[in-house]
Amino acid sequence: MPIKREMMVRRDALTQVAVNETLAPEPGEGEILLQIEAFAVTANTVTYGVVGAQIGYWNFFPAPEGWGIVPAWGYARVVASRVADIAVGERVYGFLPMASHLIVQPGKISAGLFRDMAAHRQPMSAVYNQYRRLQADPAHDAAREDLRMLFEPLFLTSFLIEDTLRRAGWYGTDTVVLTSASSKTALGTAYVLREGSPQIRRIGLTSAAHVGFVEKDRAVRCGAGL
Repeated sequence: MPIKREMMVRRDALTQVAVNETLAPEPGEGEILLQIEAFAVTANTVTYGVVGAQIGYWNFFPAPEGWGIVPAWGYARVVASRVADIAVGERVYGFLPMASHLIVQPGKISAGLFRDMAAHRQPMSAVYNQYRRLQADPAHDAAREDLRMLFEPLFLTSFLIEDTLRRAGWYGTDTVVLTSASSKTALGTAYVLREGSPQIRRIGLTSAAHVGFVEKDRAVRCGAGL
């Protein structure tokens, strides 16, 4: 089996990094082994580490006591399979560790996706446990793979923010204020609000230096914050 490498950080000091090397495990019955090809590192990825304990991001990919493996969005290829419906060579997109390999237990398998049914991942949102099967994924564009792993997770967050607020009846208001309005998540939220809930007024707060950049989006009225 190939060498498995995992990049670990100290949970209480994220600048302390170690690389753990072991033999990649053989998949058991009902499991597949993924070889990770690429993942994106963004400000959002850093947030996974900063709030790893509070929100549970450390729980996706277990590490030794005191250490954590930061999750990221990216692509992987099946290099060993003991699941009849998933063939060696297939590529997937989803939530991955900063590592070279990952064992998953596919369940709820369809042509376009499957979910990792490993017991330790079930308390977390299903959004993070789903893997898109690229051969049947209508959103897949081979020429834009880098852009997808950079922007799709944030746009998904934007969609969920709008959906949550809309289901809550906007908490009785008709205005949404977006702080850090130049961030990708804020811009994505403003876009989803404009398209899905145009009756809601959108106000963005940002620094004077970023007002012009944010206004180019035209999905939010922006003013410089104090």
